Amino acid sequence: MDRVAEESGMSKGAVTYHFKTKRMLLAALLEEYAEHLEARLRESEALFSGAPEATFFPGYVEWFRAFDRDHAGWAQIGIALL
Repeated sequence: MDRVAEESGMSKGAVTYHFKTKRMLLAALLEEYAEHLEARLRESEALFSGAPEATFFPGYVEWFRAFDRDHAGWAQIGIALL
């Protein structure tokens, strides 16, 4: 938690006020990460017309290509969380 406080520019007390344990902090980070990925997938699906079952696969392919191209930093965050 010391490093999180240092990197974020917050006091350790402020960090621990919002995240009582390291596990709670990691859970919040994972939730944010998942929300980001889901929003990007929905944006990619919206590029195609049709019923959801028809747009999911081409949307997923587009999402994966864009993710690989534009969000290498997110991949690093995901790896770091493991």
